[in-house]
Amino acid sequence: MDGYICKSNKTERVVAISDALKNDMSDLMNIDKNKILVAHDGADLVDIENVCDVELLGSSNFNLGYVGSLLEGKGVDLICEAAKSLPNMGFHIVGGEGELLHEYKHKYEHIPNLYFYGYVQQKWFRVI
Repeated sequence: MDGYICKSNKTERVVAISDALKNDMSDLMNIDKNKILVAHDGADLVDIENVCDVELLGSSNFNLGYVGSLLEGKGVDLICEAAKSLPNMGFHIVGGEGELLHEYKHKYEHIPNLYFYGYVQQKWFRVI
């Protein structure tokens, strides 16, 4: 992040995703803490005892999952490239739809341990 933008008189607020990041921004970049808004990007707590099993594609003993957007900058390409380098692991991408999902599937179709599930409704991730 550019300290110039954060300290500009035209910048009214800066958003940090944690209190720790807010403190770092204040300490390291000398930004007034009153100018920093914390908007946590965490996940809802889940009762692990009531999470249902999901049958994954493939047969890997060790699996890595990503749930979220396929938009550029989210790191999905990095995960896909990692799958190419780690053939003994299963890589599962949940999210995306339409043309973007189709593009990813086509681009990485040659990686046998990479699985795209597309958009999945949140209710399927919980026991109701």
